[in-house]
This record gives sequence, structure tokens and C-alpha cells, in this order.
Amino acid sequence: MKLKTFFLIVCAFALFFTGCEKDDFFTETADNAVLKKAVVKEVPIKALDAYVVVTDFFNDFPSQGICGGNMTHLGKLQADKSIWYTVNVEVPDSEMPWILLWTQEGDWCAANGDLLHWSIVTTVDMMNQTVSGTANFDGGTGRFVNAGGYFNLAGHPDPDNPTRFIVDSGVGMISNVGSSK
Repeated sequence: MKLKTFFLIVCAFALFFTGCEKDDFFTETADNAVLKKAVVKEVPIKALDAYVVVTDFFNDFPSQGICGGNMTHLGKLQADKSIWYTVNVEVPDSEMPWILLWTQEGDWCAANGDLLHWSIVTTVDMMNQTVSGTANFDGGTGRFVNAGGYFNLAGHPDPDNPTRFIVDSGVGMISNVGSSK
């Protein structure tokens, strides 16, 4: 009977440690918070009710603004800290002057204050009133310090607010995301 009990206890402990590796354990940080190891694999990221607001113009073209809404891995964006700015605007084809390539950079500020940095070349189709592009992630702060990946988005101007764009679809993949505190 004692051998049977001992065997069950050993099996219970073995199940507890199954799949663990030396590097999987928690590590202490300077502020004594416990963080898990970063997730290296790519996982989906999606926008929910996302929008972009223009806050400033240069030569009648949006030069900077804020982003808002909800996103997986970020939660509700802190719009006052989710800031973007225009890097460049060009007309790639003189035969289609209504198509613009709009290069932007910015940060999305997660609900916990961590920033995810991105850059994008947005295609603006003024004739069809659409915007589309692929944002590329290249790090950030907190759990996004080593983040990578991409985010495909498509949207349109808000008919009720000429300085706001609505994201109709936004999906992609993100990797190297650490845990929150």
C-alpha cells in the first residue's frame, strides 16, 4: 500500500513538471515584478473597432494623429499615447494621380502602457475613398521590446468626421511578445 501511495505521489509531481525546461521558469526584474519568457512563435493579432484620427495637417495633408479602438494583445488603445506621424507622401504613377503612397510611423499604446512600434506604407485611393497597407512591427517597450510581425489593414474615411478613418479590417501576426506584469 505504501509503495502504491509513493508511486501516485511521484506521478503527480512528474505531471506537474512535464514540459518544463530550465529556461521556462520565471525571472525577477529590477522592480521585483515577475515576467514570463517571451512567446517566440507567431500568433494572430486583430483590430476591433479601430480608428485613426488626424490631429494636424501640413500642406492640406495629414501629418500626425492618434489611433484608438481595441486590439488583441493590446486591449483598449490609449489614444493620447497611440501617436503616428507622416514620413513621406508620393504619387507613384502620374497616370493615376488619385493614388498616393503615404508612409507613416507610430506607436500603439496598450492598455497597460506598453508601446508597440510600427511603420507602414499606406495606399490611399482618393477616387474610391479607401486606405490599405501592411504595418510592420519592430519592437517597442515592456512586453513588446522584441516584438516583430505585421498587420494588414483596410479602411475608409468616416463620412461623419472628415479627420477620421475607420479600420474596416485589421489582422496580422505578432511574435516575441512577453507577458504583462
